[in-house]
Amino acid sequence: MPTPTSTVSPPSSSLFTNQLARIHRLVDHWLQGDGWLWKVVLLGLLTPVVFLPTHSGLWNLPTEYWAAFQTKFYFWDTIEDQIIHPLRPIICYDENPGCHEDKMVFRLFLPALLALVRSRVAVYAVQLLCWPVFLYLLARETEQLTHSRSVALYLTLSVMGLYIGGAFPFDFIICGDAFAYFFLLVAAVNRNRFILLISLFLAYWVDERSLINSVYVLIYRCLVVADDQPLFGRQNVLTALTLLSSWVLYLSLRFGLGYLYHVETPTSSAGIAFVTTLPLLTHLLKLVRSYELLWALVAVGLWGLWQQRQILLLVSTLAALTVSMAVSIMVADTSRSMGYGLVLFLIVLTPALAQLRLPRLQHLLLITALFCVFFPTRYLLLYRPEIMYLFE
Repeated sequence: MPTPTSTVSPPSSSLFTNQLARIHRLVDHWLQGDGWLWKVVLLGLLTPVVFLPTHSGLWNLPTEYWAAFQTKFYFWDTIEDQIIHPLRPIICYDENPGCHEDKMVFRLFLPALLALVRSRVAVYAVQLLCWPVFLYLLARETEQLTHSRSVALYLTLSVMGLYIGGAFPFDFIICGDAFAYFFLLVAAVNRNRFILLISLFLAYWVDERSLINSVYVLIYRCLVVADDQPLFGRQNVLTALTLLSSWVLYLSLRFGLGYLYHVETPTSSAGIAFVTTLPLLTHLLKLVRSYELLWALVAVGLWGLWQQRQILLLVSTLAALTVSMAVSIMVADTSRSMGYGLVLFLIVLTPALAQLRLPRLQHLLLITALFCVFFPTRYLLLYRPEIMYLFE
């Protein structure tokens, strides 16, 4: 291993890094003990409080929540209509074809959940119950990858500053993305293949974007978690077959139901043509705000893969990221769509750690967490002030 060149750091730089190192020591000390994961969860649950003074639309939350749960409010009415008339073309508000709700005809998880719990508030309550479990699993997996509890805290808080984390408390209209994010994370971090199959299968019925981004789960399970196993060893083959089975099961049921009930998902409002309707800079800004400063972690991780000559993992991750970004742009809901690729953060953690070493990775993620929570770029890029578009 090459010996680092000795350099004299500027006093201001040394003071800054010393202060960061002191914060890391304090955080690690606070996270000592068996209950450290619940401390991370608690801080994650408190992060939405930070958003209140920074966005005026949040002051209307009581009114917005009341409207969502008590009156005619999409997507709730569409979901309720799916219970009464399952697998029929969605009735749009303006009674014209091609509306957003029309794409929900095969998103059957939420109608099934609503039919089970029998109230809008109960569905939202289930979503909130998934929130601490999501934070717990994310922090635990991060600590297992980096052996650092402070890094686990910083990454968890960073994700809470994105739409991914905000979808749990703020998606009350209800898109259901939080359920898909939860199932995708469970599929990635659980080593039981039956849970992998069920989690992915449920995620697909929440939204089709889960199917596309399930490739991240395959990459993570086979090339990161099982990096000490032969590529075509028994463990990886079984994992790949399980994921392939989830695709086959979902697609066969979906196309079978579509053929039986004579319905299909409209795609007229999405595609390459949509890319030309907005300036290129707008698309780039929407991609940037999807992950905000966590793009720095992604960039460092990808560079680390190149430096370590992990070409298969690098190419696979870049291919999955490219497809995810293309789909996100074509379906317009960029932040929501990019959120389905949340397993990417776990994929790049290990190479980023190898590239930066622990102290610098701690510096990077602490700064990232502070910016994601206190200075999120989405507040600078809003097109409409309504609360429902806060995390669009």
